[in-house]
Amino acid sequence: MSSYDKRCEYNRNHGYSLFKMKAILIILNSNYLVTEVRKVIRELKEQDKEQFISMVDAFYHSEAVLHAIPKENILNTFDEVISGSPYAKVYIFEEQGEIAGYGQISLTYSNEAGGMAVWIEELYILEQFRGSGLGSTFLNFIKEEYASKAKRFRLEICESNKAAEKLYLRKGYTSLDYKQMLYDIDLK
Repeated sequence: MSSYDKRCEYNRNHGYSLFKMKAILIILNSNYLVTEVRKVIRELKEQDKEQFISMVDAFYHSEAVLHAIPKENILNTFDEVISGSPYAKVYIFEEQGEIAGYGQISLTYSNEAGGMAVWIEELYILEQFRGSGLGSTFLNFIKEEYASKAKRFRLEICESNKAAEKLYLRKGYTSLDYKQMLYDIDLK
């Protein structure tokens, strides 16, 4: 067993979830201690509220969506996630210690897929961090984190969002006629 595998086993046994990509260590847990972390994906915390609201507002005023949403919706999402909802999760991305974006997922059961479907509801990277691989890293993280539990990953994009579509296609998602995309998990 490699030293990385031993660290993973130790950390999983102690409540940590680790994800490694291209020699970058990514940690998901509010209590962690690691040296030289460049990119971090962690769950939303109470102290992230203002930055989360700001990022969601920016996302819903971008070309990635068809229309804006009321601030009340953002606050409701924050409250739902912070309360520990089993159906909605928000992950905060950090790059070199700075908040760089967020991803929101919803968990549902899909008769069509024959099991849990993970909906990638939102994926937003602050402009100054775009192109650094955070979107790809998040998709890899979600795939690894839920691969043993989910049958499908699904998302939707605006037809005009060609950059996002290119990323999702590169990651194995396929296009549906109604512009939703999926990635089926084969648990054989």
